[in-house]
Amino acid sequence: MKVISVFTGFLLYATYRDCDPVKTHEVSRPDQLLPFYVMRVAGHVPGLPGLFVAGIFGAALSSMSGTLNALSGTIYEDFLLPLMPKRKTDLLVNLIMQAIVLVVGIITVGMVYIVERLGTILELGYSVGGVTNGALLGIFTLGMLVPSANTKGAIAGSLCGMTAVAILITGAQHATATGRVRYPPLPTSVEGCPGNLTASVHTSAAAAATSTSADDVPLVFRLSYMYYTVVGALIVVTVGWVVSRLTGPLKPGEIDPRLLAPQVRPADHRRAAQHDPAVAEELLPRGTQHKPATDTKI
Repeated sequence: MKVISVFTGFLLYATYRDCDPVKTHEVSRPDQLLPFYVMRVAGHVPGLPGLFVAGIFGAALSSMSGTLNALSGTIYEDFLLPLMPKRKTDLLVNLIMQAIVLVVGIITVGMVYIVERLGTILELGYSVGGVTNGALLGIFTLGMLVPSANTKGAIAGSLCGMTAVAILITGAQHATATGRVRYPPLPTSVEGCPGNLTASVHTSAAAAATSTSADDVPLVFRLSYMYYTVVGALIVVTVGWVVSRLTGPLKPGEIDPRLLAPQVRPADHRRAAQHDPAVAEELLPRGTQHKPATDTKI
Protein backbone atom coordinates (compact mmCIF):
# COMPACT_ATOMS: atom_id res chain seq x y z
CA MET A 1 0.00 0.00 0.00
CA LYS A 2 2.87 2.39 0.74
CA VAL A 3 4.46 1.70 -2.65
CA ILE A 4 1.13 2.17 -4.46
CA SER A 5 0.52 5.46 -2.64
CA VAL A 6 4.02 6.76 -3.41
CA PHE A 7 3.80 5.91 -7.10
CA THR A 8 0.32 7.42 -7.29
CA GLY A 9 1.81 10.66 -5.96
CA PHE A 10 4.58 10.47 -8.57
CA LEU A 11 1.97 10.00 -11.28
CA LEU A 12 -0.10 12.97 -10.12
CA TYR A 13 2.93 15.25 -9.88
CA ALA A 14 4.19 14.23 -13.32
CA THR A 15 0.76 14.94 -14.76
CA TYR A 16 0.00 18.26 -13.11
CA ARG A 17 3.40 19.85 -12.47
CA ASP A 18 2.92 22.20 -15.47
CA CYS A 19 -0.77 22.88 -14.79
CA ASP A 20 -1.57 22.63 -11.09
CA PRO A 21 -5.36 22.27 -10.58
CA VAL A 22 -5.03 23.71 -7.07
CA LYS A 23 -3.47 26.93 -8.37
CA THR A 24 -6.06 27.22 -11.14
CA HIS A 25 -8.87 26.63 -8.57
CA GLU A 26 -10.21 23.60 -10.44
CA VAL A 27 -9.95 21.78 -7.09
CA SER A 28 -9.86 23.39 -3.67
CA ARG A 29 -7.70 20.88 -1.74
CA PRO A 30 -4.78 18.60 -2.63
CA ASP A 31 -6.83 15.63 -1.36
CA GLN A 32 -9.09 16.07 -4.41
CA LEU A 33 -6.32 15.57 -6.96
CA LEU A 34 -6.70 11.79 -7.28
CA PRO A 35 -10.48 11.80 -7.95
CA PHE A 36 -9.94 14.74 -10.31
CA TYR A 37 -7.28 12.74 -12.19
CA VAL A 38 -9.53 9.67 -12.45
CA MET A 39 -12.40 11.74 -13.83
CA ARG A 40 -10.09 13.38 -16.38
CA VAL A 41 -8.46 10.12 -17.57
CA ALA A 42 -11.26 7.56 -17.21
CA GLY A 43 -14.37 9.73 -17.25
CA HIS A 44 -15.26 8.57 -20.76
CA VAL A 45 -15.30 4.87 -19.73
CA PRO A 46 -18.85 3.94 -18.67
CA GLY A 47 -19.00 2.79 -15.05
CA LEU A 48 -15.28 3.16 -14.23
CA PRO A 49 -15.54 6.44 -12.25
CA GLY A 50 -18.43 5.02 -10.26
CA LEU A 51 -16.46 1.83 -9.58
CA PHE A 52 -13.54 3.96 -8.38
CA VAL A 53 -15.74 6.00 -6.03
CA ALA A 54 -17.46 2.83 -4.78
CA GLY A 55 -14.07 1.29 -3.98
CA ILE A 56 -13.02 4.35 -1.98
CA PHE A 57 -16.27 4.47 -0.05
CA GLY A 58 -16.22 0.71 0.55
CA ALA A 59 -12.71 0.80 1.97
CA ALA A 60 -13.46 3.88 4.10
CA LEU A 61 -16.75 2.58 5.49
CA SER A 62 -15.34 -0.87 6.27
CA SER A 63 -12.44 0.65 8.19
CA MET A 64 -14.74 3.07 9.98
CA SER A 65 -17.26 0.39 10.95
CA GLY A 66 -14.53 -1.87 12.33
CA THR A 67 -13.03 1.00 14.30
CA LEU A 68 -16.40 2.05 15.73
CA ASN A 69 -17.25 -1.51 16.77
CA ALA A 70 -13.86 -1.98 18.44
CA LEU A 71 -14.19 1.37 20.21
CA SER A 72 -17.69 0.48 21.38
CA GLY A 73 -16.49 -2.82 22.85
CA THR A 74 -13.54 -1.13 24.54
CA ILE A 75 -15.69 1.60 26.13
CA TYR A 76 -18.21 -0.96 27.34
CA GLU A 77 -15.67 -3.41 28.78
CA ASP A 78 -13.35 -0.88 30.42
CA PHE A 79 -15.71 1.86 31.62
CA LEU A 80 -19.35 0.74 31.69
CA LEU A 81 -19.16 -2.93 32.67
CA PRO A 82 -17.67 -2.32 36.15
CA LEU A 83 -20.52 0.09 36.92
CA MET A 84 -23.35 -2.16 35.76
CA PRO A 85 -25.17 -4.81 37.84
CA LYS A 86 -24.05 -8.41 37.51
CA ARG A 87 -27.34 -9.59 36.01
CA LYS A 88 -27.94 -8.14 32.57
CA THR A 89 -29.54 -9.48 29.43
CA ASP A 90 -27.92 -9.74 26.01
CA LEU A 91 -30.54 -7.36 24.66
CA LEU A 92 -29.45 -4.67 27.12
CA VAL A 93 -25.78 -5.15 26.26
CA ASN A 94 -26.50 -4.93 22.52
CA LEU A 95 -28.56 -1.75 22.98
CA ILE A 96 -25.80 -0.13 25.03
CA MET A 97 -23.10 -0.96 22.47
CA GLN A 98 -25.29 0.23 19.59
CA ALA A 99 -25.93 3.48 21.46
CA ILE A 100 -22.17 3.95 21.92
CA VAL A 101 -21.61 3.41 18.19
CA LEU A 102 -24.36 5.90 17.37
CA VAL A 103 -22.97 8.60 19.67
CA VAL A 104 -19.36 8.13 18.53
CA GLY A 105 -20.51 8.10 14.89
CA ILE A 106 -22.35 11.39 15.32
CA ILE A 107 -19.26 12.92 16.94
CA THR A 108 -17.10 11.62 14.10
CA VAL A 109 -19.35 13.09 11.44
CA GLY A 110 -19.44 16.40 13.30
CA MET A 111 -15.63 16.47 13.41
CA VAL A 112 -15.56 16.62 9.61
CA TYR A 113 -16.33 20.34 9.74
CA ILE A 114 -13.27 20.83 11.96
CA VAL A 115 -10.96 18.45 10.11
CA GLU A 116 -11.46 20.20 6.78
CA ARG A 117 -9.79 23.30 8.26
CA LEU A 118 -6.73 21.45 9.57
CA GLY A 119 -4.72 20.69 6.44
CA THR A 120 -4.57 17.52 4.37
CA ILE A 121 -5.75 14.09 5.45
CA LEU A 122 -2.20 12.67 5.44
CA GLU A 123 -0.89 15.45 7.65
CA LEU A 124 -3.77 15.14 10.11
CA GLY A 125 -3.51 11.34 10.21
CA TYR A 126 0.20 11.37 11.01
CA SER A 127 -0.30 14.12 13.58
CA VAL A 128 -3.12 12.47 15.52
CA GLY A 129 -1.51 9.03 15.23
CA GLY A 130 1.70 10.40 16.69
CA VAL A 131 0.03 10.80 20.11
CA THR A 132 -0.57 7.09 20.65
CA ASN A 133 2.04 5.65 18.30
CA GLY A 134 4.84 7.49 20.07
CA ALA A 135 3.65 6.20 23.45
CA LEU A 136 3.41 2.62 22.17
CA LEU A 137 6.84 2.71 20.58
CA GLY A 138 8.32 4.30 23.71
CA ILE A 139 6.78 1.74 26.09
CA PHE A 140 8.01 -1.25 24.07
CA THR A 141 11.46 0.32 23.69
CA LEU A 142 11.61 1.11 27.41
CA GLY A 143 10.62 -2.42 28.36
CA MET A 144 13.08 -4.14 26.02
CA LEU A 145 16.13 -1.91 26.41
CA VAL A 146 15.91 -0.65 30.02
CA PRO A 147 16.03 -3.57 32.50
CA SER A 148 15.48 -1.27 35.49
CA ALA A 149 12.21 0.21 34.17
CA ASN A 150 9.20 -0.34 36.40
CA THR A 151 5.45 0.20 36.09
CA LYS A 152 5.51 3.72 37.53
CA GLY A 153 8.15 4.78 35.03
CA ALA A 154 6.22 3.32 32.10
CA ILE A 155 2.98 5.04 33.14
CA ALA A 156 4.64 8.39 33.84
CA GLY A 157 6.62 8.27 30.59
CA SER A 158 3.59 7.39 28.48
CA LEU A 159 1.49 10.16 30.03
CA CYS A 160 4.25 12.74 29.55
CA GLY A 161 4.87 11.60 25.98
CA MET A 162 1.21 11.75 24.97
CA THR A 163 0.73 15.11 26.68
CA ALA A 164 3.79 16.63 25.00
CA VAL A 165 2.81 15.39 21.53
CA ALA A 166 -0.78 16.57 22.07
CA ILE A 167 0.52 20.06 22.89
CA LEU A 168 2.72 20.00 19.78
CA ILE A 169 -0.23 18.98 17.62
CA THR A 170 -2.54 21.61 19.11
CA GLY A 171 -0.07 24.43 18.55
CA ALA A 172 0.89 23.25 15.06
CA GLN A 173 -2.72 22.79 13.94
CA HIS A 174 -3.68 26.22 15.28
CA ALA A 175 -0.81 27.78 13.37
CA THR A 176 -1.81 25.83 10.25
CA ALA A 177 -5.49 26.81 10.53
CA THR A 178 -4.57 30.49 10.87
CA GLY A 179 -2.22 30.30 7.88
CA ARG A 180 0.97 31.07 9.79
CA VAL A 181 2.59 27.67 9.04
CA ARG A 182 2.52 25.94 5.68
CA TYR A 183 4.39 22.84 4.56
CA PRO A 184 5.66 23.80 1.10
CA PRO A 185 4.72 21.27 -1.61
CA LEU A 186 6.82 20.37 -4.61
CA PRO A 187 7.19 23.24 -7.09
CA THR A 188 4.45 23.47 -9.71
CA SER A 189 3.50 25.99 -12.35
CA VAL A 190 0.64 26.90 -14.68
CA GLU A 191 2.68 27.31 -17.85
CA GLY A 192 1.03 24.30 -19.47
CA CYS A 193 -2.54 25.37 -18.71
CA PRO A 194 -4.96 26.78 -21.26
CA GLY A 195 -5.14 30.57 -21.43
CA ASN A 196 -8.52 30.83 -19.75
CA LEU A 197 -7.25 29.17 -16.56
CA THR A 198 -4.28 31.42 -15.85
CA ALA A 199 -6.18 34.59 -15.01
CA SER A 200 -7.11 33.51 -11.48
CA VAL A 201 -3.60 32.37 -10.69
CA HIS A 202 -2.25 35.92 -10.33
CA THR A 203 -4.87 36.72 -7.71
CA SER A 204 -3.96 33.71 -5.58
CA ALA A 205 -0.25 34.43 -5.96
CA ALA A 206 -0.76 37.99 -4.74
CA ALA A 207 -2.72 36.73 -1.75
CA ALA A 208 0.02 34.24 -0.90
CA ALA A 209 2.64 36.98 -1.06
CA THR A 210 0.85 38.92 1.66
CA SER A 211 0.41 35.92 3.97
CA THR A 212 1.59 36.05 7.58
CA SER A 213 5.17 35.02 8.26
CA ALA A 214 5.87 31.95 10.41
CA ASP A 215 8.60 33.69 12.41
CA ASP A 216 6.21 34.44 15.27
CA VAL A 217 5.35 30.74 15.66
CA PRO A 218 7.51 28.89 18.26
CA LEU A 219 10.06 26.52 16.80
CA VAL A 220 8.52 23.42 18.42
CA PHE A 221 5.23 24.08 16.62
CA ARG A 222 7.05 24.24 13.28
CA LEU A 223 8.39 20.71 13.70
CA SER A 224 7.31 18.40 10.88
CA TYR A 225 4.45 16.06 11.71
CA MET A 226 6.63 13.18 10.49
CA TYR A 227 8.65 13.40 13.73
CA TYR A 228 5.79 13.34 16.26
CA THR A 229 6.07 9.59 16.83
CA VAL A 230 9.84 9.80 17.36
CA VAL A 231 9.49 12.74 19.75
CA GLY A 232 6.84 10.92 21.78
CA ALA A 233 8.93 7.75 21.97
CA LEU A 234 12.05 9.62 23.12
CA ILE A 235 10.07 11.40 25.85
CA VAL A 236 8.55 8.12 27.06
CA VAL A 237 11.94 6.39 27.28
CA THR A 238 13.66 9.36 28.97
CA VAL A 239 10.94 10.10 31.52
CA GLY A 240 10.33 6.40 32.13
CA TRP A 241 13.99 5.76 32.88
CA VAL A 242 14.27 8.77 35.23
CA VAL A 243 11.06 7.94 37.13
CA SER A 244 12.08 4.29 37.40
CA ARG A 245 15.43 5.28 38.93
CA LEU A 246 13.73 7.59 41.43
CA THR A 247 10.94 5.19 42.48
CA GLY A 248 12.99 2.04 42.94
CA PRO A 249 14.37 0.39 39.82
CA LEU A 250 13.89 -3.30 39.20
CA LYS A 251 16.77 -5.55 40.18
CA PRO A 252 18.35 -7.93 37.63
CA GLY A 253 16.69 -10.96 39.23
CA GLU A 254 13.19 -9.42 39.27
CA ILE A 255 12.60 -9.58 35.54
CA ASP A 256 12.53 -12.46 33.09
CA PRO A 257 15.60 -12.08 30.84
CA ARG A 258 13.60 -13.37 27.88
CA LEU A 259 11.61 -10.13 27.93
CA LEU A 260 14.74 -8.06 27.28
CA ALA A 261 16.66 -7.49 24.08
CA PRO A 262 19.67 -9.84 23.78
CA GLN A 263 22.09 -6.93 24.02
CA VAL A 264 20.90 -5.88 27.50
CA ARG A 265 20.36 -9.29 29.10
CA PRO A 266 22.51 -10.13 32.13
CA ALA A 267 25.98 -11.38 31.24
CA ASP A 268 25.60 -14.64 33.17
CA HIS A 269 22.38 -15.42 31.32
CA ARG A 270 24.08 -14.84 27.97
CA ARG A 271 26.96 -17.13 28.99
CA ALA A 272 24.49 -19.79 30.11
CA ALA A 273 22.77 -19.57 26.75
CA GLN A 274 26.09 -20.16 25.01
CA HIS A 275 27.03 -23.25 27.04
CA ASP A 276 23.66 -24.77 27.84
CA PRO A 277 21.77 -26.05 24.77
CA ALA A 278 18.48 -26.14 26.71
CA VAL A 279 18.69 -22.45 27.63
CA ALA A 280 19.77 -21.51 24.13
CA GLU A 281 16.85 -23.41 22.62
CA GLU A 282 14.48 -21.72 25.05
CA LEU A 283 15.67 -18.29 23.94
CA LEU A 284 15.31 -19.05 20.23
CA PRO A 285 12.07 -18.22 18.42
CA ARG A 286 9.76 -21.15 18.18
CA GLY A 287 10.11 -21.44 14.42
CA THR A 288 13.91 -21.67 14.59
CA GLN A 289 14.23 -24.40 17.24
CA HIS A 290 15.93 -27.60 16.14
CA LYS A 291 13.71 -30.57 15.51
CA PRO A 292 14.46 -33.95 17.11
CA ALA A 293 16.91 -36.18 15.29
CA THR A 294 14.23 -38.83 14.74
CA ASP A 295 12.17 -36.44 12.63
CA THR A 296 13.79 -37.21 9.30
CA LYS A 297 12.43 -37.06 5.82
CA ILE A 298 12.05 -40.40 4.06
